[in-house]
Amino acid sequence: MDNRQFLAQYYEKKAARRTGFNIAIGVLTVPVLALLAQIITIYIPGFLNLYRNDSMVRLMYSTVITVVGFILGGTVLNALERTKANEVLVKKETSAKNAVLLLFMGLAVCTVGNMASNILSNAFKNTIFEPKGVSMDIPGGISGRIVYIICSAAIPALTEEFLYRGAVFTAAKKFSKNAAIIVSSVLFALMHGNLSQIPFAFIVGLFLGFAVAETENIFIAVLIHFTNNFISCFFAVYENQIPDYLLNIINISMFILTIAAGLICAAIYFKSNKNVAEYKDTPHSISQNQRIKSILLSPLMFVFYAYEAYSIILCQIMY
Repeated sequence: MDNRQFLAQYYEKKAARRTGFNIAIGVLTVPVLALLAQIITIYIPGFLNLYRNDSMVRLMYSTVITVVGFILGGTVLNALERTKANEVLVKKETSAKNAVLLLFMGLAVCTVGNMASNILSNAFKNTIFEPKGVSMDIPGGISGRIVYIICSAAIPALTEEFLYRGAVFTAAKKFSKNAAIIVSSVLFALMHGNLSQIPFAFIVGLFLGFAVAETENIFIAVLIHFTNNFISCFFAVYENQIPDYLLNIINISMFILTIAAGLICAAIYFKSNKNVAEYKDTPHSISQNQRIKSILLSPLMFVFYAYEAYSIILCQIMY
């Protein structure tokens, strides 16, 4: 290896680590904001009692943190990377046909992700490693249920995708679209902070990254994310009002139909679109694996990993 090649590799690794540093700042914005909010609310008279006793207050509190944290994190990351809004949101229009095909393909992947989480949960059932998750109480009344669906389905889909398939994906994309898909998926999965959701989020994150890489349109990922969340929220709200035998029939039917529709749509999509997932990789001095590692192993990123590890351990102990 000559000096020029050595220097080229050194500077590209340095650029990838710098991007990793910027991404770490973006994804750490949410936990930092949540910590600051906890400190501030301690000094608000009566707030803690209200938070403990009112499910609507808990829901709105978490929603505010979600909206402000993810949007601020994405905005900060875009500023650090000097990324323009059109690069993050929509670079080109997507046909209605492809949007529908990707939606049903995405829902099938969500079903596979749920299956993976269930398999993992059953494998470690009744052990200290049994995956635990966090559930949000559903406020009473029709208005409470509507607010719950908006706050748990629509808002996370918009804000999480803005940060992960928007800002993070775009920042990592200069090192290849495949790198962007993997980096955004890994961080998106860990962001959930509990073992119950991480396998699901990683699998779904890979497909959401694929959808954005294919279309260069973040709203395709938002659509898939929202639809999956809406279905989950709908059943969370109404499953107690449905007889068990009927709920089982609905679940089995939805599983079969979703997988079948996803496979059919995938066949149509791959037949209708040329060069699917064949992303041109611009010349680089280091391999794609080295680029991904340099981003994910940036020193500040370990603060994010430590926080999420703490969240996972806390969730395993408390729930």
